[in-house]
Amino acid sequence: LDTTEPRRIRLVHVSPDTDPLDPYVVYGLGDGFSRVRMTGDLRYGGATPYGEVPLRMVIIEAYAVGADPDLVEPMNSQAVYLYEDAPSTTAFAAGLSASPNEEDELRLFSLADAFDTPDAGETLAWVVHTVPNLETLAIDFGDDGSFEALLVRFGANEGEPLVLDADTDLTMVVRDATSTAIIDVFTTPSMGSDRKNFLVLTGIKDGSPGFSLLLVDQDGSQGFTAPN
Repeated sequence: LDTTEPRRIRLVHVSPDTDPLDPYVVYGLGDGFSRVRMTGDLRYGGATPYGEVPLRMVIIEAYAVGADPDLVEPMNSQAVYLYEDAPSTTAFAAGLSASPNEEDELRLFSLADAFDTPDAGETLAWVVHTVPNLETLAIDFGDDGSFEALLVRFGANEGEPLVLDADTDLTMVVRDATSTAIIDVFTTPSMGSDRKNFLVLTGIKDGSPGFSLLLVDQDGSQGFTAPN
């Protein structure tokens, strides 16, 4: 799993019932073992800075803020793949730390920061589903009845990032993929053509913290948008 050049990774905290975290990236064995804190006090909706690692597979450990990793076990520890075909990888801490159910428990998953250069007037975005109490979702930009993306829980749209109008507030209709019933409607923040966007559906539908849209780009978290 060695790589010819360092890879970059960051972590976004989108677990709605999980307290602030001290996340660490861990790799190597023996004399080559390293455990590096990604940031301190990572709160819900926040993103760590990118950090460089020399491998394509690492472990991310999530600890309570201030915990000593040499003395206590992590709240969550999971291997994360760094994609070779992208310059960087974004990992997400999602699910519920208090859930007894395997299908919505706290977990980590990663996505490649795979963005080509968009045409003039366009921007690219991956849409990510991390809402623990919603099943597969259909996304309709513009409310025209067509579905631009189908999202399984704890995943993103398949294939390529979506091509959207840049510098425009877009209507984003979230529907149940089975019944096509409207779950909620958002107006996205304006996204420039130079932005590398993740539109993250997060929170708890009809719960607290509530269902919301989190924009994350190459500069980090850009904050929550409430439903219309």
